[in-house]
Amino acid sequence: MGDTLAHEMIHYWLWVRRRPYGHTAEFLLKMEAMGVSRYNPVPQLRPFKFVYQCLNCKKNFPARKRLGVLACSDCCEQFSQGKYDLKFKLILVNPIEVNYD
Repeated sequence: MGDTLAHEMIHYWLWVRRRPYGHTAEFLLKMEAMGVSRYNPVPQLRPFKFVYQCLNCKKNFPARKRLGVLACSDCCEQFSQGKYDLKFKLILVNPIEVNYD
């Protein structure tokens, strides 16, 4: 992420100085001087570790990390005028099989 921030700051640095701020020769020289990569590699997505489920509609919600107190948006929309309702709280279930529906 540091390279991304530095990359964008070079654009800004050039813009503040009223210089062409695209990927120009001056931009690339500044990147080289700072030791910044032109592009960050695409981050690898971590696998899902947890599955939460709505007890009402049985819809599964895969997650990469533990979630806070959440409710099923579909059920809240349908039965509670779109407002959070504890009746549709998502519970953590055993992630043996993930249903992506």
